[in-house]
Amino acid sequence: MKKLIYTTIEITESHVKVLQAKEIKRKRSLTYCDIRPIPSSQEEDIVKVLSEMTSKIKGTLGYIIAIIPRRLITLVQFYLPTHVEAEIRQMIDLQIVNRVPYAKEDIIFDCQIIEKDESGYSRSLVAVVQNSVIKNYLNRLQMAGIHPVEVAFSSLGIGQWYEYKKNQQKTEIDRPVLIIDLDVDHSDISFYQKNQILFSREVGFGLKDLHTDTINTFIQQIGLTVGTYKKEKMGAAVEAGFVFSSMDIPDFFIDKLKEEHGFSVEKVCSMDNVPYTQDIALARLWENEGVSLSASAGILLGRDEKRNINLIPQKVTDSRQIKEIKKQGLQSVILIGLIIFFSSMALILEGNHKSRHLQYIQDETKKIRPKVKKTKKLKTRLGVLGHTFDGEVLVAEIIKELYALTPKDIAYNSFDLNNKKEIVLEGMAKQAGDINNLQSKLVSSTLFANVNLQYTKKRRTVKGELTYFKMSFNLFSDKKEN
Repeated sequence: MKKLIYTTIEITESHVKVLQAKEIKRKRSLTYCDIRPIPSSQEEDIVKVLSEMTSKIKGTLGYIIAIIPRRLITLVQFYLPTHVEAEIRQMIDLQIVNRVPYAKEDIIFDCQIIEKDESGYSRSLVAVVQNSVIKNYLNRLQMAGIHPVEVAFSSLGIGQWYEYKKNQQKTEIDRPVLIIDLDVDHSDISFYQKNQILFSREVGFGLKDLHTDTINTFIQQIGLTVGTYKKEKMGAAVEAGFVFSSMDIPDFFIDKLKEEHGFSVEKVCSMDNVPYTQDIALARLWENEGVSLSASAGILLGRDEKRNINLIPQKVTDSRQIKEIKKQGLQSVILIGLIIFFSSMALILEGNHKSRHLQYIQDETKKIRPKVKKTKKLKTRLGVLGHTFDGEVLVAEIIKELYALTPKDIAYNSFDLNNKKEIVLEGMAKQAGDINNLQSKLVSSTLFANVNLQYTKKRRTVKGELTYFKMSFNLFSDKKEN
């Protein structure tokens, strides 16, 4: 039975939270929970805690999502005259510098469409974070051996947790709701409507501030957040409010919110009715009383793939994709070599009537057949090469030489043979210098000749730049024949 594994890493000013869930038959359950107070603000201390926590997990971390605090990002709404997502992203790319106090090259941003109206306009929420913030956060994780695929922010997870709890209770609220998620020393104040986050803000008040000395200041901060939501016209009037907490909340706090804002307010125990496996250790949750797990649990259990904002740098994604493509290419070469080996052995053994050994070879070939299907396209192209060069150079030699000469940040998109008996490569590189390096190595190779770089073209995306190229060359033996 196939299991999908997801892990969240959340670091606040006071705690590190690591949760893991497994998905079986499209149902997810928590399988690991660890919460540790941060001993100091020193980088090495935080890395040490992270390493200790993840080392306790049995098996792989799987698909890793890092969660950054809401206070580290900026949220802005855009109202644009199109429903087409590609056009929306292009418009935001052009206008974003007018909405945030940072240069475009110093930020990372992503968006999700909130609504599309009948007039042809759409409303989108854009999350913006400084490059330096993400770089420091990822460096800290990587020092602990953690390599996330996504970077989300806390309000997204809290919204998904609200949707999860709402679906559990089978309730439906059409108009916007206010969610206040209480942690020990801070709170996330967010507005949601129909599975979409409209706006959020983090304030430096939490469960420790629910007493007479600070309660009025806390209520005032919530009022300022609601006032900003109304003033900036970020959504319709709020219909109801929910206060999430892992421990009981005093009634006078709920009563003051009702009195202040005039809508119903309900307190919700955030960790009630959570699906988890029997072997999970929840002791850490009770030891760290009041710590909120709403963001992490929401990302893991209430996850909506279509609506996720991902703030991971594009160059990290590109580097991971290039490594994966090269890994697949090496696997393809190995599989093709296995096909040739087993096929040759089968012929030899068949000729010598070694039926028992032949059956073994056939069984082994059957085992690798599912993987071989993935390499059919590459195998066909290599077959053409073998016909063309009449066996003068083994196909395996071509692949081996190319793999040895290719810089680590180059990936190939196609590998063809044209009517001039030239091998034609098309691919992409993170740096233009890698292409020049590849060309130089091909020229120096004893296997290739007449190396020609036909073109290079840079393509800029919102978060990065890649250089695409096309290159052709002959085998060295062909040059001598001409």
